[in-house]
Amino acid sequence: MLQFVPTTEGYYNFENNKYIYNYVDHLGNVRLSYMNNGTGVEVIEENNYYPFGLKHEGYNGLTGNPSYQYKYNGKELQAETGMYDYGARFYMPDIGRWGVVDPLAEKYRRFSPYTYAVDNPILFTDPDGRDIIIYYKNSKGKMMSYDYKTGSTYKGSNTFIKNFYKAVATLKKNKADDMINSLEKRNEKVALYQTSESSSASVEGKYIKWNDKQGIETNNGVSLTPTAILNHEADHALDALTNSEHSKNSEKDPNNPYNTKEEERVITGSEQDTAKKLGLVDGDEVTRIDHQGYPYKASDVNEKVKPETSTFPKIEEVIIQMPKKNKDGSQ
Repeated sequence: MLQFVPTTEGYYNFENNKYIYNYVDHLGNVRLSYMNNGTGVEVIEENNYYPFGLKHEGYNGLTGNPSYQYKYNGKELQAETGMYDYGARFYMPDIGRWGVVDPLAEKYRRFSPYTYAVDNPILFTDPDGRDIIIYYKNSKGKMMSYDYKTGSTYKGSNTFIKNFYKAVATLKKNKADDMINSLEKRNEKVALYQTSESSSASVEGKYIKWNDKQGIETNNGVSLTPTAILNHEADHALDALTNSEHSKNSEKDPNNPYNTKEEERVITGSEQDTAKKLGLVDGDEVTRIDHQGYPYKASDVNEKVKPETSTFPKIEEVIIQMPKKNKDGSQ
């Protein structure tokens, strides 16, 4: 007997002929299931979770619907095993691990091949997909997500997403969007977060933090606009996903003016190409010969530094790459 049919907002229960609505959080976790019982709203199930998905038990008497078991990340809980069905693999929320090896394990050698969401389930989910997921806060401060697809348009009102689309459009117009497109086509999900600090990319390539309101004025007097910096970080993320030596190349070298081999690769390579295509440098001019610069406020993702406006303290790095610690704990 057909017991329920999923809907965009929950499911339809054929046993009592009622629409059931789900309230989900930014990670897709089903937190509340409720319905209209004729006199008002009736909550039929409440779910609270430990960070890795194990459900809290024993704090209320709501039984929910035994036939509908979609909970953590919106995935179906298998009652007989306690595992969640993610399609390609089963996940064990009690220990925060997959039941089988990650098929992309060779790209994340710093982590166990059984690790879920690089051990950070508060920020990330780990389903299969070919996406760049943009995370941002709405006007009420609630964390939201938006799934970016190459060639798509955005009709919403969020400024951060609008700025991302504008930056991508600028890169595309100037034939400099190859890295963004390559990231979007990857099997791995890549998260893009809004930040008020310096833009950065994780050494595993799992996420990019982008400050859409900050550019960098280099020691050569060149403006690296927020758009140019986005492409810089995209190059780091793409290399992390495709180059097995990325982590090694990201280790700090005190004798390298670029701080790391990875920064030297990006700054002398894609950063120069992007700057030329965006008209940020002239002729044989280079953006910089080190990994330093002065941040400036940008009211537009393509705004160059204005005279006498670069008043922030000098920064040594545009990207933060988790430097390797020495045995004594120093860096």
